[in-house]
Amino acid sequence: MTATKQAMKMPELMVFAKVFVVGFAAAEVCRADYYLGTAFALANVDFPFWARATVSLVALTICVVYAVRRGAHTAAAKMGRSIRLDLLIAVCLGAWSNELTMPWLSKFHAALKAGCT
Repeated sequence: MTATKQAMKMPELMVFAKVFVVGFAAAEVCRADYYLGTAFALANVDFPFWARATVSLVALTICVVYAVRRGAHTAAAKMGRSIRLDLLIAVCLGAWSNELTMPWLSKFHAALKAGCT
């Protein structure tokens, strides 16, 4: 009579690495959007409010329709139901690492700021 031992599963490190990189990239995209958006907003301050609002709503509608057609809402609901806090922590660590690597990316950020003026 041999007793079977329950082996502890190794966490899937590639899943965590992928989510970490997604958090890093999302933080960098948000930073680049902020730099580009502030320059764009200052350049278009003379446009009437209705024109700016219409362009913003059209862009938002395009993004939402694209996300729905790609199934982002079902993937987000599935992740919400799974309550994977470890993946959420990995995304947050990726975004935080973007903040830590900001001095290394200063040339890229300066080029973004200079390209908009």
